[in-house]
Amino acid sequence: EVAELDRQLQAAFHAKAELEANKEAQKRKTEAANRLLKGLETEQDRWTEDAATFASRRLKLVGDVALAGGFVTYCGPFNSEFRDKITQENFMHDIRQLKVPAYERVNMVE
Repeated sequence: EVAELDRQLQAAFHAKAELEANKEAQKRKTEAANRLLKGLETEQDRWTEDAATFASRRLKLVGDVALAGGFVTYCGPFNSEFRDKITQENFMHDIRQLKVPAYERVNMVE
């Protein structure tokens, strides 16, 4: 009878050790999931902000491409002062007059 009780005690200790190991593994997984969720919360804010920025940039892309195309076509052989002048006075004036969305200042080198 003592041997049987000893066997049951050892089985209980073994089951307890397995449960504690399982508990620790689940605790680590939960902590990792919580860290991931906290990181994703900050990413959501950044993604929301980026989405708004991309929408604005996409709207202005048409005007920027038109300006760059005109610049490459008509301003290539001139010096930088004249290119800046014709870009701002002529191209940007026309873009504003036609109400084509574009950035106020487009860096043609970039």
